[in-house]
Amino acid sequence: MKALKRLFYWAIMIGLCQHVISQTKGRIAGNVYDEQTMEPLPYVNISIMKTQYGTTSNVKGHYELKLSPGSYELMFSMIGYKPYRKEVTLINEEIIDCNVTLSPTVLYMPGFTVIAPKTAQQKQNESVSSFAFETKKIKELPFSLNDINRALKILPGISSNNEKSSEFNVRGGSFEENLVQIDGVTIYRPFHLKEMPNASISILNMNLMQSVNLITGGFPAKYGDKLSSVLEIQYRSGNMDRLKSQIEIGAVNANLLVEGPLGERCSAIVGYNKSYFQPAMQVMNRYFPEFLSDITGYPGFYDIQGRALFNFNEQHQASLLVINSKDRYVEEPRIRYEEFTRSFESVYARMKTTDNSEFNGEFSNTLIAFQLSNQFSGNFHSSATLSYYDEFENLVLTSDYIIKNRFYYHDSDAYRGFTNYNNCDQYRSELSLKTIEAKEEWALKLSPYHELESGVYFQQLKTLYNLTDRSERITFHNLLNYPDTSKIDTIFYDDNYDNTSSFSSTSYKAGGHFQDNWHLSENLFANIGIRFDYFDFNRNVSISPRISCSYVLNTGSLLKFAWGVYEQTPMYNEFKYEYASSENTQNQRAIHYIAGIQQKILDRFELRLEGYFKDYKSLIPYYLRSGYKLSTQENSAIGYAKGFDLQFKYSLRSLSGWLSYGYLIAKEKNREAGTGYYPRTTDQRHSLAAIVDWAISKQWRIYGKFLYGSGFPYTPMVFEIETQRFITTAMNSEYLPAYRRFDLRLSRYFDFSWGQCEIYLEGINIFNCDNVFTYHHYGIDEYGNTTKEPKMLLPCVPNAGFKLSL
Repeated sequence: MKALKRLFYWAIMIGLCQHVISQTKGRIAGNVYDEQTMEPLPYVNISIMKTQYGTTSNVKGHYELKLSPGSYELMFSMIGYKPYRKEVTLINEEIIDCNVTLSPTVLYMPGFTVIAPKTAQQKQNESVSSFAFETKKIKELPFSLNDINRALKILPGISSNNEKSSEFNVRGGSFEENLVQIDGVTIYRPFHLKEMPNASISILNMNLMQSVNLITGGFPAKYGDKLSSVLEIQYRSGNMDRLKSQIEIGAVNANLLVEGPLGERCSAIVGYNKSYFQPAMQVMNRYFPEFLSDITGYPGFYDIQGRALFNFNEQHQASLLVINSKDRYVEEPRIRYEEFTRSFESVYARMKTTDNSEFNGEFSNTLIAFQLSNQFSGNFHSSATLSYYDEFENLVLTSDYIIKNRFYYHDSDAYRGFTNYNNCDQYRSELSLKTIEAKEEWALKLSPYHELESGVYFQQLKTLYNLTDRSERITFHNLLNYPDTSKIDTIFYDDNYDNTSSFSSTSYKAGGHFQDNWHLSENLFANIGIRFDYFDFNRNVSISPRISCSYVLNTGSLLKFAWGVYEQTPMYNEFKYEYASSENTQNQRAIHYIAGIQQKILDRFELRLEGYFKDYKSLIPYYLRSGYKLSTQENSAIGYAKGFDLQFKYSLRSLSGWLSYGYLIAKEKNREAGTGYYPRTTDQRHSLAAIVDWAISKQWRIYGKFLYGSGFPYTPMVFEIETQRFITTAMNSEYLPAYRRFDLRLSRYFDFSWGQCEIYLEGINIFNCDNVFTYHHYGIDEYGNTTKEPKMLLPCVPNAGFKLSL
């Protein structure tokens, strides 16, 4: 009897289990995509309405739900996107494919620009972009040189007036005020050609980039230690399905890209970039020697960088980012002789010049970053990052410049006197900057419309900086006792300059942030945050509150507002003391005020107007000497930058592009000098950019780019007759001529079964506009007036290349 009862009991249990199993065989699966870019969206929250059950999409945007037969309402949600509901009915054991696209909300952060598709994690952190176009397009702009910074110069609020340099200014701030991050890791001065103070190329490889986000002001609390802007770059993880490669050869460098899977759960992407500047510059020296007159050596560089992604499962993944770049510049000693005659008043002088100089340098950047991402649930995400960064440079420049004058009367060949000048310049800069940083960030989604973010970091910095910057001018002359020319009446030293310093420190930074991203209603979005930072080398504690919001009117117009406090710690060459102290150079500070409006017209046109005011506090003034930036190491200045950016974007059938205009006033005042406001070096009253992308056919495409910028200010020099020397006038009291350039690119595409090939021909400055970068070689004419020689930028230069994608 007991055995019969047990048999009956197990029969019932088995039947129930079979019933349960049969009830859970139905499955709903699919992928979630961005509606605009069709990029897969990882970590999308998928919940079943009126239940506690749900899941999240994995790193490829894929999700899967096993459910009992029945009708369900699925909710797909993510911060930065409109929630999407979909009704699904499961019958028995069927499998339902349910692919979903989410629409980005029309709520934007002020000053936020995206020039490549954003990843889902970035869209959780920020509101969706106010401007977007594909990475492929920005790489195909004329004279991009695979350089993201050059591509950014076409955006409103950005200025440079120098096509040879990768550096750019944002709304009146210098390049040092821009934060550059790769996969959330800060990188300093990421340039090739550092030996040339007025030329550079970014080391960041555009072929590896997944997204490029530029915030030109009012950025959220998660970003710190800079005053003007944030350039946030996310690298791709590599193709998980098959091996792909790309080869690109241009006029000055070649690129190789390889990506593909490394097993079922791992992928990698590697890019290699190598320059061949030497033959390119030899051609320039032959046909355009006047534009390379200050360069007698040939630089060379390479960089190799890559990213690997490891998927442990759908919720946990790790990535490894490695970047290494190296430059070397060697210039053989040169001796130059020059003789000429100058005449003024009743005396003429026969002059002989001897120039003996030597110049060489070595530079490198290394970045290693390991990141672990965890999606613990559909509502909670965390990421931990450990990174190491090493920057090294060693630049040596020596010059011995001698001028010998022999003076004669016009009415007699009798020798009357002499003046000899001996200028000795020596410059050596040796820098070693190493950082180790640990960072942890969290994101908690309280609802589809509300998310909290926080994070902490600790960074150790080791800096070694040796600077020798010495200039000595020795003058011997005999103008009075000219019959006895062997006698020297006067020996004097003037214009001597000696800035020799050594700096070595080990310090640390620590801090954290908290911010609240909240869709208060369908039309209103707000970001409220606060940031805390401590820097032990100047004992500075900073608290930076920030707020931004956007509101959509019934007419479709978008209103944007932002306010925030921003601080920037001094660099190695800006410290007053070589040891940690509360009396050391303090943080620079800026307060941002931003307001704007944006309007779409017929889905083909977009108009954007944004005004801003930056109130600078505790600035560290700097000045330029021989193209190098030298700091005063004092928080002795205040300043401001104000203006507006206007942009009109259009997108027609085969024609697209935009027109942007910027108005800017940037001024500064040194409180210790007791003078009034003078223009900042970055002051540029007017800037204009126009971009045209014309798809003639599937095989042919034309890109046009026009840039205009009113001239930057500079400090002129004049010859003082009483002291017989050149002196500087009022700070930035004159402006350079306006900058104008039109570039054109023609691309031809060939599609094959095994890949695609692009051949392009482009012209830089095709109208051959004369653009002055600065003035140098000051002198005096026959009437004693000061003369100056303009240093020109590039003339009309052709360029060609091809790109092969396999």
